[in-house]
Amino acid sequence: MNKPELIPVSELHQEYLHDESRLVGQADFIVFPENVQQAAQVLAYADANQLPITVQGSRTGICGGAVPNGGIILNLSKMNHIGPVMGNAENGFTIQVEAGALCQDIAAQLNRSNLFFPPDPTETTATIGGMFSHNAKGICSYRYGTTADYVQGVTLLQHDGTPLTIARGQCVFDQNGCTLPDGRTLSLTDLPQASALPCLPACGMDLLDLLAGSEGMLGVVVLLTLRVLPAPEEPWGIVFFYPDAMPALELAESIRQKAMPEVCCAEFFDSTALSLIEQCKQTSNNLKIIPDFPAGSHAALYIELSSDDPDTLEGALVDLLTSFEEQGNSQEQSWAVSGRNELEKFHLMRHTVPEAVNMQIDRLRQQYPHAHKFGLDFSCPALSAPQLYQLYQNTLEQFGLKGVVFGHAASRHLHFNLLPANQTELDACPQLIAQLSREIMSHDGVLCTENGVGKLKADTIRPYLCDSDKNTITAIRSFFDPNHILNPNNMPL
Repeated sequence: MNKPELIPVSELHQEYLHDESRLVGQADFIVFPENVQQAAQVLAYADANQLPITVQGSRTGICGGAVPNGGIILNLSKMNHIGPVMGNAENGFTIQVEAGALCQDIAAQLNRSNLFFPPDPTETTATIGGMFSHNAKGICSYRYGTTADYVQGVTLLQHDGTPLTIARGQCVFDQNGCTLPDGRTLSLTDLPQASALPCLPACGMDLLDLLAGSEGMLGVVVLLTLRVLPAPEEPWGIVFFYPDAMPALELAESIRQKAMPEVCCAEFFDSTALSLIEQCKQTSNNLKIIPDFPAGSHAALYIELSSDDPDTLEGALVDLLTSFEEQGNSQEQSWAVSGRNELEKFHLMRHTVPEAVNMQIDRLRQQYPHAHKFGLDFSCPALSAPQLYQLYQNTLEQFGLKGVVFGHAASRHLHFNLLPANQTELDACPQLIAQLSREIMSHDGVLCTENGVGKLKADTIRPYLCDSDKNTITAIRSFFDPNHILNPNNMPL
């Protein structure tokens, strides 16, 4: 076997030892393949020599999934080709992209055909491979769902570099497991009808949906075929500002109860989130496009809407404005814009919150080098958005910690980032997370909804895996990766 051109990791490669989680790892070699053959050669060499291999894109993940744990870094950023749009209005449109393609570049190409990829994150420098590996959702997941929902097929490099092409609908799990395109059978028994944990299949699940969210532990996806949609003609965005959080969350609950089909997202910002945005505006020229918030704003709700019927869209806007005013607010406490370009300022506002958290963690790391991001990705359909927010606030008060709450209010999926300020508070963060996890699970919630498990959340997930779950995960990993070299430590086992 020919040895691939592995580059020894040096001071020049320090940025590749961490991701947005601020967790730092170590590696011996790094390689930047430019095509499938080169990537396959690296995998074959690593497998033959039992060297750990960590797959990376642009390292925008927040759970440490792209942080290496020795061995080889396989960075796919140079595998970024974007093919032409295929299909037609009658049968639908698709586009084939390499895993290292950036979301912003895919969006730019689709925009020329007046199309879009719905699971569009506010982190535009994320790669499509990274989005698939975590089954990311994006800002408008309330309406459009997850990345996997739009993946029609992939080329997967297996542990030894052998390629496997998988189309949606080709491989579906039943009670006995799943047969792969090459004829091999992944044998599993007593599969449940549904699963809420990553890397756990269920009856009726497509193999693509198991690979989505598996964080590179079952193989390396190098090529994806994406289903894309016609872009909305004239989307609208509106931000409602409030003196406190509860009315904003109550409006989000109202949207959920009404099941308004025009609503793409209902993104919540608490007082800390708005303060972080204001702080960032002082030092970033890019954020100057965001106007000053109305006086007395301590919470906000951003709602995005689109419809092919202008009358229906107008009716939804009037409905929302009426609901806002019936809460005792005035239109002066709101912003509204239309058109995709104008919506970018609101997407930027949403993206600024996690970026501001990252900057706070960076400052903390100057004094405490082992500090990292504590981001909770819980969802809990049994608790309303106000109840979930109140649970977070009560827990922060109990532990004497500060945090920021933002995100998908209508989905009852609020992101919760802790903001420790010293070693004592850093030590308290895992205790808070463990307590909240127990509370969420007692309400049949989900501990990992869209950001992945990575290396930071394994301890959060592990206590809730029964022996059957552990055996299933072990069987799947051993089938796809007999030497367990692919992205080690990215899951509880």
